Amino acid sequence: MPTATSWTDVLPGRLRLYIGDSASPQTYTDATLQSYLTLAAAAVITEVRLINVNFTIDTLNNVITPDPVLDSQVDQGIANLFIFKAGAIIAISEMRKDVSKYGIKIKDDV
Repeated sequence: MPTATSWTDVLPGRLRLYIGDSASPQTYTDATLQSYLTLAAAAVITEVRLINVNFTIDTLNNVITPDPVLDSQVDQGIANLFIFKAGAIIAISEMRKDVSKYGIKIKDDV
C-alpha cells in the first residue's frame, strides 16, 4: 500500500498534467507550481465556504493548512478546485507573455 504524501508532492504533479507540462523539458519547476497552487488556494477559499474546515494559506512560504491531501476532514474536491484555479492563473500568465506576439496594433492615420 502506498504511503500518504502531502499536497506539495501530489498536487504539483496533477497540475502539471492539467496544464500539459509533463513532457521533458518541463516548463515549470515543482516549486513554481506550488506557488501557483498556494495563490489559487487563497483565491478559492475566499470564494468557497467549507463546513468544518478552516484553511490557513501562507503564499510566502507555500503552506496550506490543513493539508488538502492528507487531512481526512477535507473533501478531496477542494484540492481539485485548487488545481483548476492554478491552471487558470497559469493560462492568464501565458497569454500575457504572448500579447506582444499576437496582439492587435491599431494606428490612426489622421
